[in-house]
Amino acid sequence: KQDLHLWRWEANLRDKVLGRRRELYRLFTVRMRRRYRSVVLEKMDLRRFATHRSQDGDPQHVAGVRNRFRAGVSTLRRILTESGMAVSLADSRYTTVRCHGCGHMNDFDQATMLLFECQGCHKVVDQDENAARNLLAAQLQPQEV
Repeated sequence: KQDLHLWRWEANLRDKVLGRRRELYRLFTVRMRRRYRSVVLEKMDLRRFATHRSQDGDPQHVAGVRNRFRAGVSTLRRILTESGMAVSLADSRYTTVRCHGCGHMNDFDQATMLLFECQGCHKVVDQDENAARNLLAAQLQPQEV
């Protein structure tokens, strides 16, 4: 009887937390729609991250799997798409290693280095910002027919 009570309490708490996350994402989407006409997201199969298994029990991988669920990226993507905002998916290949300033393809460990330093122009920027700028630039370029 007590186990059932605890199970229901846990399920209720989980539903509340997930509902709060959905509401935060909905409010974020409202702010985005007021400020921007469209949004560019990386074209990637999110299922790949859910099924990837670490070979050696890497603690960074374990944290990544945990954070994948906490972030609920697929939920955010769905809410953005359902909001009526123009959502474009851009190819994410090489966005982290290509310098957004000069276009040089760099060789560095994306998993351990947060700051990106271009070996061509020596610009130092956060690797996520670099990737975001590359995604935006790819989306703004005229599409080939």
